[in-house]
Amino acid sequence: MGDKDSSQLEALRRDLLAAIRESKTELRDELIEALAESRRELTEWRAESRSDLAAGLAESRAEWRADLAAGLAGVRQDLGGAITESRLELTAELRREIGGVRAEISGLRKAVEMVAIKLLTDREVLEVRRAIAG
Repeated sequence: MGDKDSSQLEALRRDLLAAIRESKTELRDELIEALAESRRELTEWRAESRSDLAAGLAESRAEWRADLAAGLAGVRQDLGGAITESRLELTAELRREIGGVRAEISGLRKAVEMVAIKLLTDREVLEVRRAIAG
């Protein structure tokens, strides 16, 4: 009986070691598969995150550009209005100045005409002219 028990124990030990090895191999394979699946999921998540981030950035850039364009359009409109207003004010001021210069020239013409008439009709001037002519 001793040999039979011993061989049964030995067979049990071998079976147990084989079961442990098989279980260990199965666990290792499951862990490797779980790690590979986790890596795939992480890679997919990274790709999706990058894609979402790129889309968000592109959308933000588009919004910023639109806001900037709208702001610049407003500034252009304001500047255009200010420039037009300045032109109108300058034109009115120049017209007033030109009117003043014309009035001054007209006054000077009248003064010159009066002096010329005086020179042409004054007796003393006529006598001096006759004396010079001779």
